[in-house]
Amino acid sequence: MALCHSVTQALFFSFSPFTIPYSPFFIRVHPWFKVFHFTIPVAFGCVITYFFKLNDTHYLRKAYMDLDVICMMAHPDDAEILSGGTLIKLKDQGYAVGIIDFTRGEMGTRGTVGQRTGEAACSAEIMGVDVRDNLEFPDAHIENTVENRKRVVRAIREYRPHIVITHDRNNRNPDHTHTSMLVQESCFTSGLAKYDTGQLPHRPNKILFTMEYFEFKPTLIIDITEQFKRKIKAVGCYRSQVHNLEYEGLPTYISSDRFAQEIESRMRYFGSRIHADFAEVFRMDTPVEIHDLVGEVGLRALIPGQGRK
Repeated sequence: MALCHSVTQALFFSFSPFTIPYSPFFIRVHPWFKVFHFTIPVAFGCVITYFFKLNDTHYLRKAYMDLDVICMMAHPDDAEILSGGTLIKLKDQGYAVGIIDFTRGEMGTRGTVGQRTGEAACSAEIMGVDVRDNLEFPDAHIENTVENRKRVVRAIREYRPHIVITHDRNNRNPDHTHTSMLVQESCFTSGLAKYDTGQLPHRPNKILFTMEYFEFKPTLIIDITEQFKRKIKAVGCYRSQVHNLEYEGLPTYISSDRFAQEIESRMRYFGSRIHADFAEVFRMDTPVEIHDLVGEVGLRALIPGQGRK
């Protein structure tokens, strides 16, 4: 701060058009200018120092916040319900994982912004994610616009993930559909070197789309048996949204006991496809290279009567 102040003061008095009023003669004639003689450069120096401090902090944050996977979803609780087990498993495997919610969920039938913010923090702690951020787009009004893409690009370039997880485009909820389109287009745009956000370009390697109401043929089925209980606990943080007899509010599909049963049934079904108890599924638009056909395919999900000992 002292150095910045000294340099600022020297430049200020050497080149400023206010040099004459600040001359010693003028100060003697007008003693009260002595106050401004010191306070203005100090204030100016503080502003410059604060500016550089913010930029240093932002730089350090980028340098130490590179994430392997980011889950970008429309509302708090979407990440947990649709891919919570996978995110927890990634953390168990030692990867850096983050969640970026696009809205505060303020248009939801149940819960306030404050309640949902607290619930999201509770869930993030249980899952152990490294980052949980919110772009604060207006709920029920997410649109794939140039302005919104730039905000998503900034987030992608800040965290520089290898993989991005988001909603599938074929969706009942318009916010989910628009989020999917916004994320996919932003992932490409983020890699354009001349697209200026004041950050280095970065294009994620893969985008995974989650399965919701409408089913698709999965590209990936991920065993989350060991993570299932923690996923359910994380989802349970959203007491204003899920089935909770103690919460007084209008009923919704998500708040019904039926929803919880159907989610578990789906995870059990896809788990059975890989001979596991529970699984989450994803779709990709791009193929995945296999290096070891036997090790990565032939020896996976063995059951009695198959393969050799």
